[in-house]
Amino acid sequence: MSPPLPAIRPLDAHPVEQDGEVRYHLSDPAGYSDHEAWLTPQALFLAAQLDGHRTAAEVAAALHARFGVAVAEAEVEQAVAQLDQVLFLESDRFRAHRQAVEAAFHAAPLRPPVHTAAYEPDPARLPAFLDRLFTADGGPGVLPTPPHGGPLAGIVAPHIDLHRGGPIYAHAYKALAEATPPETCVVLGTCHAGLDHPFACLDKGYDTPLGAVPVDGELAAAVRSACPWAFEEAAAHRREHAIEFQALFLRHLFGDTVRILPILVDGLHGCLATGGEPADDTRIHGLLDTVAEAVARLGRTTTTIAAVDLSHVGRHFGDEEPLDATRLAAVEATDRTLLDTLTTADADAFYGAWAATGDATRVCGAAPLYAFCRLTAASPGELLAYRQCYTRSEDLMVSCAAMAFPAG
Repeated sequence: MSPPLPAIRPLDAHPVEQDGEVRYHLSDPAGYSDHEAWLTPQALFLAAQLDGHRTAAEVAAALHARFGVAVAEAEVEQAVAQLDQVLFLESDRFRAHRQAVEAAFHAAPLRPPVHTAAYEPDPARLPAFLDRLFTADGGPGVLPTPPHGGPLAGIVAPHIDLHRGGPIYAHAYKALAEATPPETCVVLGTCHAGLDHPFACLDKGYDTPLGAVPVDGELAAAVRSACPWAFEEAAAHRREHAIEFQALFLRHLFGDTVRILPILVDGLHGCLATGGEPADDTRIHGLLDTVAEAVARLGRTTTTIAAVDLSHVGRHFGDEEPLDATRLAAVEATDRTLLDTLTTADADAFYGAWAATGDATRVCGAAPLYAFCRLTAASPGELLAYRQCYTRSEDLMVSCAAMAFPAG
């Protein structure tokens, strides 16, 4: 009997209609592969059979049962070899590649900028690009004034590309720039590629085209000492964009005077599936308690930043019906209900409100927002701005918001 075929890796798959036919665009959210693939429904079904247990004969039989087409084992093996060539499988080839990539990342002194297509990459032109976001349509209308308010416990900012969501970032960062300047920012970002643990901390800073935003080494060391597991997946920061975009604003507004503790956060869908509560996971409250205690002990003026987007809807994300005004209005109502709950900074209430929706609109940030509420213990927050970034040609909409939470 032939050996099992390697398993397919976690990939993003989006349906796209081309010449009246549906194709599925596959890409690697973790960024270990820079390749893309366009699969027919039959090819996507084949890829979905690759669970690490089935043989080529079993996959061929499944294809025949599903589509009524005879497929030879050799054809299955050829398709599998093509997927392995682009690093889409959990194979020996991929594992060697991942090990080399992660070793290089760990050896680097800083996490480099990798998503410069989402903003202006030229360091000479970038400050003006960022300043224009404050006065752009949908932005706050003016640049930040010198600090004149008390400290902020936290802000909520988007993580969508700045070309679409930039003015909403500007609302959040205007509030931060006008508050008592933070010495440290704990930055919570969505991990789109998923994690084995609830969190992935990084004990190095983020570089930007404007210069580095250094890590708060003392805070990172305190967290590592109590929760070493939280650094096991530090390489997840390599290609995740959520924290990179926050580092850009922090460097632009504060230069090298602010330090960060970057933390990627996994989703809460395991709790949603089982009916459990995030507080039941000792790793979640253990890490968050450790961060809060270390911040208090070190005495830093600290602001927590939740780098999150909200709903993701449309056929691009798998919805059957195209978007229209009625659907967009319903999504906004769902978003605003969550945002209203979020203003209380009550983590359990926020989780309950999100769980009650069954995540029907695919909120890309529920887990960081839950952690944000647990960390801030803030006074009631304020919604500064909300936007639906709607791309009609691709039938997709991503919503985002800016919020500010004064220190209690």
